[in-house]
Amino acid sequence: YNAMTFTQANDTFVNPIRCSPGLMRLKQAAFGTSPSTYRLSIGNHAAICVSAGMCMESYIMEPTQSGGNPPRLRKYISLLLHNQDWERWESFLCVCFGQYELYAQITAKAVNMTTRLGQPDPAKQVQHLLFAQIRRYQSVGTCFLHLQVLMSTTVPVYDARHREFDFDTELPSLATALPRWTGGEIPIGSFIVVGYTVASYLGKAQGQDGKVLHIGNNILWAIICGTP
Repeated sequence: YNAMTFTQANDTFVNPIRCSPGLMRLKQAAFGTSPSTYRLSIGNHAAICVSAGMCMESYIMEPTQSGGNPPRLRKYISLLLHNQDWERWESFLCVCFGQYELYAQITAKAVNMTTRLGQPDPAKQVQHLLFAQIRRYQSVGTCFLHLQVLMSTTVPVYDARHREFDFDTELPSLATALPRWTGGEIPIGSFIVVGYTVASYLGKAQGQDGKVLHIGNNILWAIICGTP
């Protein structure tokens, strides 16, 4: 229950479902990035958003390929918010970023919380495009490096199934307050809480001309509160 009613812990952790957008600010993600690249912040540091819901997909222990060309590895959790929470989450972000409409990685109404994409596998690329592809990806800015866990990094998953975890007071000491989950991938249908940062970027969208504003939900950790 506390996972659903939690609002804010110190000046870092916020629940977008319960928190006021007036507490937030936008901060340009890094030096030299696109003017559209902003992170959701509290004061001068990135806000860690905390959302609860059902796990619909879990590739957090072992990466899976993205649908890009060329394919790139990533780790992610697909989180299904409660019906009324979906509208609140959506409204919170639109107000924070000053937009009537935002694009995000969503599959069947479940939000993807993902790591930074890994580098493409050169062995799977067409030979005559090899060096052109490598140069293209080397030129990508590093604006998300300090906002987003790398694909090669272990994303911590904690086990709160047998403990009354107080989200209001214990989130700042999460790493020592809860044991690590040791059961492999998070079971589908589990009740989980995900910590993530949010950043905006310009990108293409199906059916749209030109680039539109997207948000990236960058996973930092997950807590398992219950399993099926």
